[in-house]
Amino acid sequence: MQITASYCYLHHWETMMKKISITMITLALAGLASMSAYAGAWAKNAQGWWYDNGNGTWPASTWQWIDGNNDGIAESYYFNPSGYCLMNTTTPDGYIVNADGAWTINGIVQTKAVGMTTNTTAFQQANQSNVSYEEVLKAYQTYMRKKNTDKYNPIRYSLVYLDGDNIPELIYSTGNYHAEGVRICTYQNGKVYSITANGGDVFGGYGSITYYPGTGYFEADDAHMGYEWDELYLQQGTMAQEVCYTNYNTGDDLGNGTTTEYDEFRIKGVNTTKANAENYRNQLVGALTPSVFQYDNATKLQ
Repeated sequence: MQITASYCYLHHWETMMKKISITMITLALAGLASMSAYAGAWAKNAQGWWYDNGNGTWPASTWQWIDGNNDGIAESYYFNPSGYCLMNTTTPDGYIVNADGAWTINGIVQTKAVGMTTNTTAFQQANQSNVSYEEVLKAYQTYMRKKNTDKYNPIRYSLVYLDGDNIPELIYSTGNYHAEGVRICTYQNGKVYSITANGGDVFGGYGSITYYPGTGYFEADDAHMGYEWDELYLQQGTMAQEVCYTNYNTGDDLGNGTTTEYDEFRIKGVNTTKANAENYRNQLVGALTPSVFQYDNATKLQ
């Protein structure tokens, strides 16, 4: 009984201290007009690190994506039942976290775009806040007319809000056949830029691509001669980063469930296993609602 009472007292004390800390942090943040009403913050006591959600609560017995330095990229952390971040260990559900508590795969910290809040991004958004939709559309149409040289395969396009700002991106293609991919453009400082990844600016095939509005993520996939591949990208300004890549033989040349020498799986350019790659992809976009650009359903350039 004495042990139980001591535990209850300590647990109550920790909870009270967290509430006091939350009150102090919330009051400190209240004066920052540029911050949201419920700005989160890391906090530490004798028991370890925990995260104040900024509204009187903290995560416990759960994973949470946290952008601790406000660079628009969040890392994933696991919090135990008492609300403390696990570090340098394996979580109850079998994932590895590093010394900072961030989820890793093959030693690589896993990240997720959450909408940038840095001064640089705020400055860019402020500069573009007065840009009208009509101005952007006109710039994109002028850009496409310079590219449209095939009268038998006219450009079809859509304007979508791919990333988190108020300027739509352009997605366009010139056909729905296998070899015809999709191009994505963005408008910055009065100019149209074709988004590139690994030196190329064509994604997918059949004039189709999947994207996740407001997140910056888009996905290209294809199948050919028994192989299927999928590439998940993250738009970062005028560039796109390959986040996750899978390429494998669905029928399996060996016929016994093993991989072949041509199978390839990557996370941010680093080789990994099929299971790791697919799990990472699902962590990032599995719960998001996708949209699809299809050439046949897009607007024809006039």
